[in-house]
Amino acid sequence: MFECTARQREWPENIWALQIEGLLTGKGMVVYKNPRIRATNDCHIVKQAILRRWLVNAETQQAAILTGSQECTEELYLFD
Repeated sequence: MFECTARQREWPENIWALQIEGLLTGKGMVVYKNPRIRATNDCHIVKQAILRRWLVNAETQQAAILTGSQECTEELYLFD
């Protein structure tokens, strides 16, 4: 959902990692607090680290799309 919103509002990708910080909780925030992840400020690195922590991969995301459990029509939800 974040990715969809960011694209609709035409936010530049270089601020996505900073924008998502206020929305993260639990495992996502634990990952984001890692100094190496946070220091990159790269939304793609942050996204992959969070997805790895949640053990989410393209197959589970595609399954969510096919079952209609996600509103966003993109393959990857946090960042793309």
